[in-house]
Amino acid sequence: MKLKEAISSFTQQNEPVDRYETREKVRGRNEIRQYYTYQGMSAEPFTLWTGLTTIIIVKRSAKRKGRTSSESSMYISSRTESKASFYARGIRAHWFIENKLHWVKDKIWNEDNSLVNGFSLARNMSMVRTFVFNIFKLNNEQSMTVAQEKYANRLSMCINAINIKNLNISNF
Repeated sequence: MKLKEAISSFTQQNEPVDRYETREKVRGRNEIRQYYTYQGMSAEPFTLWTGLTTIIIVKRSAKRKGRTSSESSMYISSRTESKASFYARGIRAHWFIENKLHWVKDKIWNEDNSLVNGFSLARNMSMVRTFVFNIFKLNNEQSMTVAQEKYANRLSMCINAINIKNLNISNF
């Protein structure tokens, strides 16, 4: 049995140890997140995952302009904490970072569909994109798309954005 199947079966047959819910309005959407924690997975097949103590299920629903969407996610943890609010904070913190950088790299700069071949070159290009993202943020650019258009083919603006005259290369 695969882990996903085992989690689905376990959570359908057992009551959660704790529940937590958040409601917020984000980017014009009303979002509800429900967090459920499960513990006590001592039998097969969970023994295959050494240290597994907690399953966290997150159910998200959002409504925007009359349209509703929903999704569920499964997480596993070796932490013994049973409070769903504890995991909610950690999951939200993770996705905050993910959304801040990786969403831009994936959706705006289309990094996932890059035609760059070779691990080293792909890693270096990812680092360049991260560098550019940080330069835009340091210059208080609110939109990566607008910033990309603003700085494209304008070398003097790029140099000013980096503030190269204050860069001490002797530390490198």
